[in-house]
Amino acid sequence: FGDKKEWIQYDELLSYVNSNCGFSKLKDSLRYHIGKLKEYGVLIASRSGGGYKLPCCVNDLELFINNMGSKIVPMIDRMKKARDIIKKSSVNNLDIVEKKPIYKALITSYEGVKAQQIALDTRLSGKTDESKI
Repeated sequence: FGDKKEWIQYDELLSYVNSNCGFSKLKDSLRYHIGKLKEYGVLIASRSGGGYKLPCCVNDLELFINNMGSKIVPMIDRMKKARDIIKKSSVNNLDIVEKKPIYKALITSYEGVKAQQIALDTRLSGKTDESKI
């Protein structure tokens, strides 16, 4: 696909695979197969602006992690908000993640990271807790 530093757009990759690899009607499953390759440990970077590539430098890896984080963090935040609303509405009788340790751990980790970020932002801005009063 030419320059290893370039990103290949989904439609271009699909066209290449269909015409050069003997596959047809792959459109609906190409993303599935890319996902499976990632699950098997193949580092395939994707970005929100579109495109795929095999990472060839630290910047590619950072884009890959940032893209994933931009999806994962809001999902965990929504999960936490839903949990909080349901707990409040049920007067703490229903916790939708209580029996799912992985979800509970994600929310707990998220809360810890969020608290650290708030503390860091506060230190960087020069504000103290007293200045908030």
